[in-house]
Amino acid sequence: EALQVTRGFCLDLLTERVFETNFNAPLRLQEFSEREEASVMRLKGRLGMWVNTIRMRITQCLQQATVKWYHLNETSIENYRASRLRPMLVCCRLMMSNAFLLLGEDNLSSYVQALEELTPERVDLPKDPMILRKLRNMALDPKAESGESVIDPIFKKALFKVELQINPRLAEVAA
Repeated sequence: EALQVTRGFCLDLLTERVFETNFNAPLRLQEFSEREEASVMRLKGRLGMWVNTIRMRITQCLQQATVKWYHLNETSIENYRASRLRPMLVCCRLMMSNAFLLLGEDNLSSYVQALEELTPERVDLPKDPMILRKLRNMALDPKAESGESVIDPIFKKALFKVELQINPRLAEVAA
């Protein structure tokens, strides 16, 4: 039963999100960083409780077992290594490690995908006084002759909000 409990907690862990990937509106860099850090810290706290809860549930299952084929208060390392308890605890540890690995792999993949969907492949900045009107976001496009195409900002959600401060004296000169 201890292995079943551990497996259940491992499967439950896989539903967690490490990174924030739901961006409904463009963000300032500071806001983006704060949201990501809060998401990671939330999961970090959850993981600490997750490990302790599994440890307590394994101990509880072993104490309530009808057939006692182990000694929970074993003090001899040689006896512990030779016991049947050790392989079971190693199996629990391996299930937990695998859950961590799968959680990281899945979340990193979905995080990269979310960021790629919200950012252009390349930004084309022409050397022109009217740079803001001629700025172009480029995306990979295998159908295009050059291999990339211009993204119309109306059809692509943005991840970051950029604020420009223009020196009034420079604006007068450029106009």
